Amino acid sequence: MSIVDAFDSGQERRSKSHVKNLVRIAQADGEITEDELKLIFKVGSRHGLTKEEVQEILDHPETVQFNPPSDLEKKLERFIGLMQMVLVDGVIDEAESALIRRIGIGLGLAEEKILAYAEKSTEMIQNGEDTDDIIDALRKVK
Repeated sequence: MSIVDAFDSGQERRSKSHVKNLVRIAQADGEITEDELKLIFKVGSRHGLTKEEVQEILDHPETVQFNPPSDLEKKLERFIGLMQMVLVDGVIDEAESALIRRIGIGLGLAEEKILAYAEKSTEMIQNGEDTDDIIDALRKVK
């Protein structure tokens, strides 16, 4: 296997892991809405996954291993994506909040900052701000 193949397969595993986490968030309230499905497929496509690969993750999320990115910017980007999923239906319930916290810890984010990250990203997402601006703001969270 070449270095390029190893990188691509690592990137693909991280992409599938992210989509799996989006599926977990969407399922947390007991149902996946049409808007949540659209977001899952959009994110999957943006991360280079085929519709078939995304559907396979939807059908069998347990087969995808959690594979977090290593750098802070990518971790925050993933976290923001999770928050976008939570906000699709306009309601953040207890199960979603608990799952966001667990996934945030799994991403390697500082546990004591996750609530502040969630609050700040929610505010900025609802204000229509873009991911880069949200990442910049989250980097400043104390």
